[in-house]
Amino acid sequence: MQVSKKKIIIIGPAYPYRGGSSTFVSYLYNTLKEKFEIKIYNYKLLYPSFLFPGKTQYDESETSKFIVPNKRVVNSISPVNWFTTAQKLKKENADLIVFDWWQPFFGLCHFFISFFIRNHYKGRIVFITENFISHEARFVDSFLTKLGLRNADHFIALYKIVEEEL
Repeated sequence: MQVSKKKIIIIGPAYPYRGGSSTFVSYLYNTLKEKFEIKIYNYKLLYPSFLFPGKTQYDESETSKFIVPNKRVVNSISPVNWFTTAQKLKKENADLIVFDWWQPFFGLCHFFISFFIRNHYKGRIVFITENFISHEARFVDSFLTKLGLRNADHFIALYKIVEEEL
């Protein structure tokens, strides 16, 4: 008798995006894929280009070690997309939804997606938090963080100080 794997959906950046969060999501996928069915709901728009502080948000390396299967679904600035993403998540009927939280910019996006799915996934929404408030804290960051994390059922803090801030 074959037992089916539990399904986990991770909402966070992955390749073709670069950076620590993308690397973390890829590492999380690779760590869990043997024991769980994992899907990554990646961003089709992470940051609008005029808001991105660096040269590029994309991994331009010739041989990235962090390419994992993912669906480019989430648009960080489109309320219509947040609703349609939530509808897709409900249809997935996963055992666990994991949001990767690292930046208050995503507060509205994460709030609305988690708000639209919270009744369907009661007790099964987890936020993995790298930061509570970003390193470059601005006036609005506290508000966006509190809003963005509001619908979490559970947290996994990557650092002791983040756990204390939560």
